[in-house]
Amino acid sequence: MRKKGWHITRDGAQVTLRRPANTSQTWDVAAQAHLPMGTRGVGRARLAHLIRQDVWRALQSLRGFSPMVQVQRDADGYAVRAGGSVQGAVPSTAQATVQSVLGNPSNIKRWVGALALCVVTSTAQLADAASADPGDLALPSGQNVSLQEVLTSDTEVRFRFVAPDISRDTGYLTYADVELDFQSLCEEFALPWLKERDANAGIVVISMADQETEFGKVNTQVTQFFEAFRQENDRCIWEQF
Repeated sequence: MRKKGWHITRDGAQVTLRRPANTSQTWDVAAQAHLPMGTRGVGRARLAHLIRQDVWRALQSLRGFSPMVQVQRDADGYAVRAGGSVQGAVPSTAQATVQSVLGNPSNIKRWVGALALCVVTSTAQLADAASADPGDLALPSGQNVSLQEVLTSDTEVRFRFVAPDISRDTGYLTYADVELDFQSLCEEFALPWLKERDANAGIVVISMADQETEFGKVNTQVTQFFEAFRQENDRCIWEQF
């Protein structure tokens, strides 16, 4: 699986994130840690991206450095291996630098905050979740969607919509057909939802699936699209996710 310039491989409970061109790269520098983040088994790829960003910030001055992160779910949380390959000599301090990233309490708190999502699921909660029914919105594609759930954390709010018309088997809409719907759902539904609660989201994620799904559980039979936005007053600004 390739995501916005990064290659993600899955092997059972383990996820490995690296550059597409470096699928055979070696661990020239590596450190390991265990993060006790619960046992839901979700967000391994997201966690790998978060760790990769922090490792890159710490070692970006190291010439020829290409980061790589492995995240494996276990009974107590996540076993993490982070580091990557280096074109040239590896400084003796490189491993300690990566280890300090993995052990930094503020980093761990931010990672946990991004993954420890609070779920709004009950019918009563969804009825209170927004003043408007998303099915009443005039989306650019003309499709009708319904709200499955809202997931919130300190760093993001995720709105999960069911959109039957994007089904690869029975639907008629492609990603290109619904691309503008993401902006509309963000600005006409998600932002009013946040405003009603005097809330601000660092990131607003809008997702569509052709049927209800369990968050974080891989289902290859389901068609899913998603986009992320930064909230800026009454506008949603597209963000690379």
